Amino acid sequence: MRILFVSDHDFLPDRVGGRESSIDELANMLIKRGHDITVLARTKTRNTRRPAGEIYWPILYEIERVTNVFGAAERYLASGRYDFAIYSAKKFSDNISTVEDIRRRQILYVRDATEIDDWDESTFQPSQVLIANSHFIAGRVQMRTGLYPHVVLPIVDFSKYRVKEIGGDVTFINPVRVKGMELAFAIAERNPEISFRFILCWDIETREIKRLENRAQSLGNVTMVEAQLDARPIYASSRMLMVPSQWEEGFGRVVLEAQCNGIPVIAAARGGIPEAVDDGGILLDGDAGVEEWSEALASLWNDQVIWQEMSKKAISRAENFLTEMEDNLVALETILGEILHRATKLQFPVPKCVAIVLPSDTHSGVALNSLRDQRCPHLDIIQLRQTGQANPDLDEAGDVRVTYRDLDGGESLSRHLFAILRETECAYVVLLRPGDLVDPEFIYALSNAHLNSLWTAAVAVCDAGVVNADGDVIVSSTSTFKVSAANNSKLTLLETYRDEFGVSALIMPWEVTTFERLQIGLMFRRDALLLLDNPPDFESIGELLAYLRFGAHLIGGAVYVDRVLCWSGVHGDALTAALPEPASGNARDDLWDVVIEQLVANDFTRHLKPANISKGLFGHLPKHRVLSLCERHPALREVLMQAFFDDVTTVSGVLPE
Repeated sequence: MRILFVSDHDFLPDRVGGRESSIDELANMLIKRGHDITVLARTKTRNTRRPAGEIYWPILYEIERVTNVFGAAERYLASGRYDFAIYSAKKFSDNISTVEDIRRRQILYVRDATEIDDWDESTFQPSQVLIANSHFIAGRVQMRTGLYPHVVLPIVDFSKYRVKEIGGDVTFINPVRVKGMELAFAIAERNPEISFRFILCWDIETREIKRLENRAQSLGNVTMVEAQLDARPIYASSRMLMVPSQWEEGFGRVVLEAQCNGIPVIAAARGGIPEAVDDGGILLDGDAGVEEWSEALASLWNDQVIWQEMSKKAISRAENFLTEMEDNLVALETILGEILHRATKLQFPVPKCVAIVLPSDTHSGVALNSLRDQRCPHLDIIQLRQTGQANPDLDEAGDVRVTYRDLDGGESLSRHLFAILRETECAYVVLLRPGDLVDPEFIYALSNAHLNSLWTAAVAVCDAGVVNADGDVIVSSTSTFKVSAANNSKLTLLETYRDEFGVSALIMPWEVTTFERLQIGLMFRRDALLLLDNPPDFESIGELLAYLRFGAHLIGGAVYVDRVLCWSGVHGDALTAALPEPASGNARDDLWDVVIEQLVANDFTRHLKPANISKGLFGHLPKHRVLSLCERHPALREVLMQAFFDDVTTVSGVLPE
């Protein structure tokens, strides 16, 4: 299975904590069991110290860091890149997808109780999959929402924490208020004969660390230890671990880390901590004060027999937990497997996009196989075949939703294609050759593109950059495009006309090299294509695509050039033809001519009316520019004159008959 772990925290090596360790060790375990794992974490944003040392254990998974983990995770699920996303994040309920196919694969791993109290029975749908890291958390979730999560206790890789010998200090990990910092300092002050080590853990800011160090120095028996990636020195110096937490912990994995070394634990009986300690330590009431804690410490510190007995119990508890971890891994795999099984029974909604695979003399199933892997509920596939042609060879695995349509020998390819478009309910159409490969990000862009902006759709597909055959960056984003345009005369001209014409996609053969697999054909707005309900009869695929590729059409008063992407293997000089170098001083008019010629070729009179010209396409032009257009394009003269000149007789003499 392909699993994405999502955390709205910083991640290793920028931050070390219970969440980060649990994700890391679970991810590594699942990879060893044959799964494909990636961790998606928030980029570091706070001015905090990085943990000391280097990661010494192997990290077998990929790590990606983004600012918006929710948006990126949904995008990856929509594209079919991952089967599931398991979130360790607050505000998960505010960021659940509205798309059924995505939502069922978004799983929340509830690790603490801080957000649960804000939930109620309306927070999640009854079908929402939840995982809890303790029975305590599961019970709290059920009390608030009515849903009982699957319980999967944290994975603890003991090899990262085991040491040969242990030391003589009392260790307190993570000196922050909710973890019991004030109580820990009070205990240390009450017991000056005991040496304490306070281990920084969370991403505490530098000025707060300095304040803690000054406070520890004033006591004399407390040593502050920098956060570090290698926890073994911590346990090598520890004789006992105290966990005086003042909030309801989800579990408390540091307990097991200490117990595997035979280090006795004294802990507050809050939240899920008792499940972690079990019989391998001393549990105190959550409201216990300095006196109770000092007595418990003294019993272990001063009596070696009691310490030895508790140390053996700690080791026994850790050994039993190893068996529980194997059961937890099997349980998690079972939960995910059941979700995948249910997914095959879902009915698909009306598609937002239809992929039409054009006919070919070959029987290649490459395009269909690559589309099959998308698992996109908004995509339907139509395979056009010559009459009598066999179905393409497909891989045996996968559920390909393909409709086969035979071409009538008496009907042209273009007419047959437009007949299909008229009966299809969708927003976008993509035309593919049988041998084309489709990158998963492409389908995501199709299903999420704004219906009025092909430009936006193109940027979504090629968010890492689009280059033409000459290596010029055409689009990476709207802002970076303008930066690139400032240093490139062609792009500067293009940016000017994009705004002037209102075009959403541009007249050029974009050559996409961002993804090696991305060999996409043409993507169109279906409503723009249907404006051409009487296209010429093309029998050749090449002629049909050339006609569609350079078709400019008027929609709502703006020119939309339907071509968005072309096959990356096709190179040509269309960019030069559409955007001549501004050497002669009339490049603006030359580009206008390119657009207008396409309008004329596509029966502009059906869409270009005097009533909307002044408000749309030509409305901002000065009259001398309008006269120039009329002179160069006699076919437009009548509608332009009616739109811009109240008294046609005053200008008729200016223009040649």
